[in-house]
Amino acid sequence: MASALTTAALKQIEATLPAAQAAGLATNLIEMQKAIPSTALGTAAASAALAPTTSGEYRMAIANASETNTLAAPAFAGQIVSFGVDSRAGSGTRAITASAAVNATGNTVLTFNATTDTCTLLAVTVAGTVAWRVLYNDGVTLS
Repeated sequence: MASALTTAALKQIEATLPAAQAAGLATNLIEMQKAIPSTALGTAAASAALAPTTSGEYRMAIANASETNTLAAPAFAGQIVSFGVDSRAGSGTRAITASAAVNATGNTVLTFNATTDTCTLLAVTVAGTVAWRVLYNDGVTLS
């Protein structure tokens, strides 16, 4: 997991929120990232059920096929899990289906189709239930 928020993430926050809120949120996220140890959760093998119990990062090697994973509900509020692609063969894709919506739109599927695709999820409490929400997305298709 990155030790600092990327420039792209900061720009996305600034474009979405009023300046004062964006600055405060960016500062809080940076401090939160510093407090969370970087943990490699391992390789997210195709067809594996992913059930992280800590914060950390999954890496993927995508074959020249349509691959899938499932993602369990978060273990606790404040948990942060990132996904990134190490390699991709041909026109392969990886679709990770979360146990519940990852945004207010109701999307549950994150589709990775390039080696530059990255997505970070944050566990928050929504209507009394701990659920994943997209914290950062660069290139991942949500559906």
